[in-house]
Amino acid sequence: MSNTSDIFAKKLRLAVKESTIEVQEEARARHRYKTRTGALDRAVQSKFERRGLVGTVFINTGEAKYGAFVHEGTRPHTIFPKGRKALRFVKGSKFVFAKSVKHPGTHKDQFLFSALINKQERISRIFKKYTEESLEEVASGISGSGLSRTFTWRR
Repeated sequence: MSNTSDIFAKKLRLAVKESTIEVQEEARARHRYKTRTGALDRAVQSKFERRGLVGTVFINTGEAKYGAFVHEGTRPHTIFPKGRKALRFVKGSKFVFAKSVKHPGTHKDQFLFSALINKQERISRIFKKYTEESLEEVASGISGSGLSRTFTWRR
């Protein structure tokens, strides 16, 4: 029979991993920004540290360099050309050239935080499920050893 703490640690790892994936999927699915290439959706990634029992959902800026700007927003700022004499962009059906442009800034879309808030209830159910499973596994190990006890989990 496995050690009781080993059983609980295993189930806790599963709960953290499943919860992390839930938040990642929610962040990818529900946001206010307009998806054009899908790069920012792919940049919402997760990692799981087994030893510390930590799940992290983050924006991989290697996949979408602008991810932090979308999430945190930007202040109004001036854009200058890099390596050129002028900026070129389309306005209506014509090309416009300018030495600089005043950008009005962007509103933040903190979709990672929103995903965590939206999934709080689901995460509680996940942890409850794995806690009950670990208690059942411990109880079956005890009852199989000749001891008899009843375990219940209440929130």
